[in-house]
Amino acid sequence: MIDREKEKMVKHTTRGMSLNTHTNARKSLAKEIRDFKRQPKERRDVAGFRALVYAFSTLLHFFSFEKNIEVEERIEKIEDRLKEMEHEKH
Repeated sequence: MIDREKEKMVKHTTRGMSLNTHTNARKSLAKEIRDFKRQPKERRDVAGFRALVYAFSTLLHFFSFEKNIEVEERIEKIEDRLKEMEHEKH
């Protein structure tokens, strides 16, 4: 495949993707998978698609990691409050 064709594919695959939230990124990945499967096998850029899926996987992992940190912070606040309440009893 010549470079211009690859550039067109990259522009096409990045246009219209919403990656600002976990849900939007997941939906964008699902759309990319559907688009890839619709292409004729001889036109599929498997290496490019594999890289795109890996990038999505990494992004989704970061969203999950961020959410886990938020949950841990909330748990710590609850634990601190429980300790305060226990201390007030005595």
